[in-house]
Amino acid sequence: MIRPVLARALSGTLALAAVTIACSGSEESASPPASGGTGALGTGGLGDSGTLGGGGLGLAGAPVFDGGLAGFGGAGGAADSGAAGSGGLPTGGAAGAGGSGGVVVTCPAPTANCDANEDCETDLSKSPNSCQSATVIDGPSDLGVFCGDAVCNTYPVCGVPVSWKAAKGVKSRGSRWFWATAGECSLCSADINALALLRSPPGTNYDLFMYEACGTLVGSSTKPAGQDDQLALVQKETSGPQGFNYWVEVRWESGNTCEDWQLQIYKSGCPF
Repeated sequence: MIRPVLARALSGTLALAAVTIACSGSEESASPPASGGTGALGTGGLGDSGTLGGGGLGLAGAPVFDGGLAGFGGAGGAADSGAAGSGGLPTGGAAGAGGSGGVVVTCPAPTANCDANEDCETDLSKSPNSCQSATVIDGPSDLGVFCGDAVCNTYPVCGVPVSWKAAKGVKSRGSRWFWATAGECSLCSADINALALLRSPPGTNYDLFMYEACGTLVGSSTKPAGQDDQLALVQKETSGPQGFNYWVEVRWESGNTCEDWQLQIYKSGCPF
């Protein structure tokens, strides 16, 4: 029987760095014509450029992710060119007015604008897969197994407490399903654990759910925005081989930023 327990406290910081790119230019004026001339064309306005996303996050004791994903840049605004000035004056016609800048798209949650088009094409609450079609989180072997032993087998003594290590990190946005295997790697008697931590991006909150099988919920973490969700499933020691499959659901709760959440799976730190 697998029972849920809270994982030990994990700490980490997320550093954000924003870079703004500014543009400048100059314009030369021509000598006025002797007679009436044609005015110059106006220049269309541009929308604001986006800023880069922040760096990746790390947890105490071991790195979790290899660098952060770049944030989505803001799309430049489309604008009409100004109309030509009218001729007939000794100094020529006036230049046409510049076009207006791009329109900022505001999407109602859970929809978001995550591409260069002015629409709300992404629904963060809809998952592209289900528990039955969940994506495997590959482990160090072809079987996708993460050692989950709660004690180490330091010969000839058993019972050395385990320290947990980051095993695999996954990044994405929107709701999504995964599955993995917690395996028995020790020769000692020990409970088997499956541990997961979810970090939501600023401006959007996702919750974490873990299942023993499709349809069998055994643990959930629904902390408010700005707090990490973490869970641990434990299978008590039994005679014979142990190990179990488990399913992880990342579920949208609120907000609509296009930045990725970050899911971390942990394994036993024993030197098997």
